[in-house]
Amino acid sequence: MTATSFQEQLVEIIAKSDHVVVDCATVDYVSSAGLRALLVAAKAAQSKGMKFAVCSLKPHVKEIFTVSGFDKIVRIDPDRETALV
Repeated sequence: MTATSFQEQLVEIIAKSDHVVVDCATVDYVSSAGLRALLVAAKAAQSKGMKFAVCSLKPHVKEIFTVSGFDKIVRIDPDRETALV
């Protein structure tokens, strides 16, 4: 999946939902374009006043979020159960 199609799908889901959790359990790599897609989605969710979270990051993917500062912008939960609370 490309970052552009991911972003488009997320924005569509946000338009129809009251909360969104992105489960990244199977994600091995996030490009800068992928981070941008998450940022656009997080801002869209924030503008609706809705909950937006990312969960189940593998350690090396979580490091990308930390180094890039995304852990300060996007809520990161350890697992889906926690993210849904």
